[in-house]
Amino acid sequence: MAKNYLKRKDLIILTAVEIIDQMGVQGLTIREIASRQGISEAAIYRHFANKNEILLGTIDYFSSYDALLLRTVASQNMKAGEGITFLFSSYSEYYENYPAISAVAFTQEAFQLEPEVHQRMGDVIDKRLRFIKEMVVKGQKEGEFARDISSESLVDMIFGTMQFIILRWRANNCEFALKEHMLSTLSRLLEAFSIVKLGNRSALGGGLNQTTPASSFESILPKPGLFLEKGQEKLYKENEG
Repeated sequence: MAKNYLKRKDLIILTAVEIIDQMGVQGLTIREIASRQGISEAAIYRHFANKNEILLGTIDYFSSYDALLLRTVASQNMKAGEGITFLFSSYSEYYENYPAISAVAFTQEAFQLEPEVHQRMGDVIDKRLRFIKEMVVKGQKEGEFARDISSESLVDMIFGTMQFIILRWRANNCEFALKEHMLSTLSRLLEAFSIVKLGNRSALGGGLNQTTPASSFESILPKPGLFLEKGQEKLYKENEG
């Protein structure tokens, strides 16, 4: 992230994000921020009353594009699958361009002792989940997604799978193409519960219902060995039989 010409308050937030990324929330202190900024702790207190305000600032920065993304989906009247794909495509681009900010996505539990901060992060997640649910319900009403699976279950699978991919990306030092892998997996996941896909399965005698074995989902779930070491020709393999 370029830091030239940024205001001191913005620089403090960016430094806080870097510390969370490198040391976790427990490593974020006024002293650490001041040391990295080369300023006094008093200078930080001129912009933020306490550590909580800084944490709230990192969450606001993390979610700063959310409202714009949701307005874009609404203004363009995107179909359900298109809207969900646009959302995760945008997030993955944001994280690839600024990997440190992705650390904030996994900090809610660390905020347990800070009720206001914990609530703010919870609100961000809830809004994202509500949007995905609205898209899923829309898709079910418009015949894009099957109705024989609850919208809550489909939301959990979509959001949970995307979070898992981001977590694995971070665990692998951001060394594979996040956007490419997220969109590929999301496409297969949405396709698995589309009306057309399920209709084809039913016609072949392989309808999806509550008795469908877990192995039926193998084609849409991440497989062991997808994430390879740096330096190999491909960072991940797709559709490996």
